[in-house]
Amino acid sequence: PSAERLPSGELVITIENVDRKYNMINPKGIYQYLQQGQPLMAELGVGIKKESIERVNMGRFYFTCSSAEDDAMTSQIIAHDWFYRLDRSTCRLGTTGTWYLEEAVAAVIADCGLPVNVFIPPNIGARIVKRCIPQNSSYREAIRLLSQAGMCTCYFNRDGVLVFADLIETEPVDILDHSNLHKPVKVKVTDPVNTVEVIARDEYTGV
Repeated sequence: PSAERLPSGELVITIENVDRKYNMINPKGIYQYLQQGQPLMAELGVGIKKESIERVNMGRFYFTCSSAEDDAMTSQIIAHDWFYRLDRSTCRLGTTGTWYLEEAVAAVIADCGLPVNVFIPPNIGARIVKRCIPQNSSYREAIRLLSQAGMCTCYFNRDGVLVFADLIETEPVDILDHSNLHKPVKVKVTDPVNTVEVIARDEYTGV
């Protein structure tokens, strides 16, 4: 709920690599066809026979890197959602004033240059937020700050769409206790909090 971080979804594929097809030094390998940002669609199949397997969409990811050792029997392909790429460049849209959340997110996505589709419900998109995105923030951090300022959360769904949504308190669907946790929760007692100080920075006006 504090929105201190905006996690990126990660897909790790381990492949049998006895023929060394995924090794970079193999001139006849298929490593050369793996390109940065290449889309990967992940599916989870459940069933006994091939013709009766039920497949579930697990999300859309984009190739990040591949690793294969000459003496290893397997290789790995690692892919992430767009949040990973949004963390690689700097957003320079900060200024004074305000704008609607929908406008702000559209400006950040347009400036980043990635083909990211966004869905923001009208009631969330109409919320007013400050334009003071801190200097030297990544596009990923800019989106996190905007969602935090709009008192909502955002995530990439399984179709690769950046979705903004309110955090709504509902009835619990399950309870995690010692009967269904793999490891017991570690409890640590800390000193009580006496004062909470909130600082709203706008380095574009010096306030």
